Amino acid sequence: NTVKLILNAFGSRCRPPFPEQEVSKTVDSIAQKHGATGETDRAIVPIHIKDIGLDFVEILNGKAVKFAPTSFKELDRLLCGGFYPGDLVYMGARPGVGKTAMALQIAVSVAKSGQGVVFVSREMTNMALIRRMISQNGKIDASILRRADRAKSSMERIKDTLEDMFTLPIWLTDEVVSIQETVSMLSGFVETNSLGLLIVDHLQLMRSSSAMKEKRIQIEAVSQGLKTLAMQFKIPILCMSTLSRPADKKNPRPTLDSLRESGELEHDADIVLLLHREFGKSEAECIVAKNRDGHVGNPPLIFEPSYLTFSELEKEPEIKQNSLPYSDNE
Repeated sequence: NTVKLILNAFGSRCRPPFPEQEVSKTVDSIAQKHGATGETDRAIVPIHIKDIGLDFVEILNGKAVKFAPTSFKELDRLLCGGFYPGDLVYMGARPGVGKTAMALQIAVSVAKSGQGVVFVSREMTNMALIRRMISQNGKIDASILRRADRAKSSMERIKDTLEDMFTLPIWLTDEVVSIQETVSMLSGFVETNSLGLLIVDHLQLMRSSSAMKEKRIQIEAVSQGLKTLAMQFKIPILCMSTLSRPADKKNPRPTLDSLRESGELEHDADIVLLLHREFGKSEAECIVAKNRDGHVGNPPLIFEPSYLTFSELEKEPEIKQNSLPYSDNE
């Protein structure tokens, strides 16, 4: 294998001889890096501008373009319909605000549009996610679903909700722990399934190469790997992220600077959504802080804690007048 080849060809000549364990770690690190960045030996042929331009004209003439609708009308309006293939979308929020709940609602919306959704969870088990989805879609108080004795009175409603959910093309996994395993999973999955959205919950719990010791560098590697995946598989990726604590306690609304661990996340992302809700309150907002191909704004929402569900307020959101699409001067 590769390790023995390197040891025989070069390692034995070193003084002292290079240890096999170190060679193995180095080879493994390189292999993981290539898996995370999508580097392969496949032949890549560039596409002539004419072919791309003709495809664009077909789109303008009504050719269907697949995108992932969020089901939130005003948010979709700002996003020109939803998330598009190749988009890396970060949804940031402080713990307990409801980012997983909103992600599950978006997953159901995309699945109902006929597109497959894979939900990678590093924070909650598959069973916990199912409980939340039953609560959201069946309008069943989430607190009773944790105990069988309390849930018995709602068993028929639970079964009916599950029967409806079983028709949706949604797949859950709580076993994927790294960006490399995500690459491996998707490579086989997309061969037999039509995928419209990948959801990762959440960024700070995903691992990168073990050779990267600094947390910031690991997070940056995962972020870059996710962006490569979105481009390679031509799917949007929605990734949850925790936010740093507000420096100004009098103004707790998050900003792009609130993205935790690294400023590189802002540059990798095509869209950044910041979910904000003050502790104990139902009023919330989904701040579109970055939108590479659209406008920014803050659609208002209401959170229903019994059903762990967000809904829209019936009023116009704040939109910056004459605002241009986000630009990072690239």
